[in-house]
Amino acid sequence: MVYYANFFSHLSFGIEIWGNEHCHKILCKQIFRQQKHAIRLIYFKSAKYKSCRGIFKKLGMLTFTSLFIYKSVILAVRQEGSLRAKDLHQNNTRNRDRLVNKGKTFDSPIDIVTALYNKLSDELKQIHNLEKLKRQLKTWLIESFIV
Repeated sequence: MVYYANFFSHLSFGIEIWGNEHCHKILCKQIFRQQKHAIRLIYFKSAKYKSCRGIFKKLGMLTFTSLFIYKSVILAVRQEGSLRAKDLHQNNTRNRDRLVNKGKTFDSPIDIVTALYNKLSDELKQIHNLEKLKRQLKTWLIESFIV
């Protein structure tokens, strides 16, 4: 598929680090516009075709924001052993299964990654098979169509 070869690979490279839309709201909006423009060109849709929502859903593609969430959550799952609150202390608190940032920074990539993971539904957090989590998370993001 042309989209994945020429656009997606550039879009997804290192997105967990630089894709924080909280810090770069204007840049993210521009990237999403470019993503929609690329899809319109590849699938021969005119510029009058305002919404690409149907194309994203039909082809199972993630929007830029959804891709950022997807990659960040997968990074959090891979690093969760070192980020769990219960690994920092032995107290049986209500948030012991949440991920926490041990650093002192604010809005760093690890802060965003842990916050996104903590906002996942309990159903998704209970999946321990990484491949199954990837499939279900991607399906949920495509259905939700987060812009």
